[in-house]
Formats: sequence, C-alpha cells, structure tokens
Amino acid sequence: FSGGALSSLLFLRTAAAGDLLKLDNATGEVDALLDLFGRLDRAGRFEEELKLMRSLNGLLALTLRWLDLIRSLRSLLRSAKAANHAAGQAYAHHELGSLSLCAGRTEAAEHHLREAFRLQSQIGDLTGQCATRHNLDSARRDALSRPPTPPSSRLLRSAAIAAGFVLLGGGGGSAIALSIHRTHH
Repeated sequence: FSGGALSSLLFLRTAAAGDLLKLDNATGEVDALLDLFGRLDRAGRFEEELKLMRSLNGLLALTLRWLDLIRSLRSLLRSAKAANHAAGQAYAHHELGSLSLCAGRTEAAEHHLREAFRLQSQIGDLTGQCATRHNLDSARRDALSRPPTPPSSRLLRSAAIAAGFVLLGGGGGSAIALSIHRTHH
C-alpha cells in the first residue's frame, strides 16, 4: 500500500470500529494525511494533491483543524496557480470563500467567491457556479445587513455540527456555509 492508501485504510478501520468520533483517534491519521499532502505539494504532483484535498477538507473540518484546513487550501491554491489548473483554483477559492463566510469575514468571502465564480464560468462548471453563487449572495446579504463581527460560540458550534454532516455527506465548505448561514439567520 502507498502511504495515502494505508492511512485511508486505517481511518476506515477506525470508523468501522465506531471510534471515529473520538477525536484523539483521528489526530494521527489527520497528521499523516497532512504530511502526505505536503509531500505531494513538494513533489509537484498537483492532481494527486487536489484529490487528497477534496477528501481532507471535510476531515479537517470535522476534527476542528481550521488552521490546517486554511493553510492546506492556501497551499493548494498556490499549486493550482503554478499548474495553471483553473478547476483547482476555483475549488480552493470556493472553499476559502465559504470558510470566510462562516467566519463572518464577508469582504474576504466575496473576494474568493467572485474569483471562484469567474473560474467556474470559464471552465463551464455549472454545479460549482450554483453553490458559489448561493454563498456569494449570502456574503453580499451579510455585508448589507450587519457590520462585520467575530464569530459567536453558537456559530462555531454550528460549524462543528455542519462539518460532521459534510464529512458524512462528502461535501465541502459550501455545505458548511449553507448550513451555518441557515442556522445563524
């Protein structure tokens, strides 16, 4: 097995044993996957890096590893730009924008989501455009309806709950933003 396949296999075994929700059990697996992500990035293996990030995204949210999630998405964005990979850039911008929306950072959310929408339009990603448009509209409504405020503990709890649903449903930051936006308003 490769390192990524072995980590995935161990993670699935932990889930099957019913120990997945014990965050201590997931920490080592998450660290191993982050290490693999970094090695793929350094080796210039962008396609594999992107595939791993799509899976790692929900896992990092579920384990509340927000800083690791943001760092990984920023790294992915740099790699996608270097590879001139529009779909990868759109994905990273969408996820960063959705996380910014969740955090109440509407200006940053709008920036990333506008760029994601532009790239999705360029490559004809209609599904991505739909999710991005929804989050962009939410960011614009938030900017008009209230001044920027730091996230409340209720919002953070909502993010943790939504992250669990996202991981179980295989979604990404867009689903987190949709869930939080609905519970916050």
